[in-house]
Amino acid sequence: MKTILRSLLVATLVAGTLQAGNITKQEALKIVTPFYQFLSGKVSAKEVQPSFDKDWKSYYGNGEKDYRTFKQTTGFLGNVFRKMVPNLKWDIIDTKMSGNTIIVRGEGSGTVAGPVFITSPVKKGKSFKIMSIDMHTIKNGKVVKTYHIEDYRTAFKQLGIVKPFKKAKK
Repeated sequence: MKTILRSLLVATLVAGTLQAGNITKQEALKIVTPFYQFLSGKVSAKEVQPSFDKDWKSYYGNGEKDYRTFKQTTGFLGNVFRKMVPNLKWDIIDTKMSGNTIIVRGEGSGTVAGPVFITSPVKKGKSFKIMSIDMHTIKNGKVVKTYHIEDYRTAFKQLGIVKPFKKAKK
């Protein structure tokens, strides 16, 4: 009798978790890892597309319209950013789960091949290494929206585009 009750309890908990949209960290990583492989030039946009919902939105700000679509995002990253930083690499450093959202702390690095964002005075050969935070919401096995922020201020400092902050006086 105890075995039957335990089995029913486990089945109820699992069903409740699935209905709530919760997934395991391993399942979430399997879904989002191809995106970081794409950022690193290891797979194409076509290869990563199955991980994303057809209506995926990549939010770069808090506004309702501050997003890009899959096509806009992969187009910019693949056709523009990849030319600026041909050896771009983006690693997953750490992850946390909250329901059906995986939070990824990443690290982007690379060496600049020319002007960054069209007009910057960066010389070829300068490198950067920055942190990023991405929040990917997953439904039905696909990423439906992503909020992201990258520490480009640090990259610009490392590339000599902006001056470092002055250290606070003690």
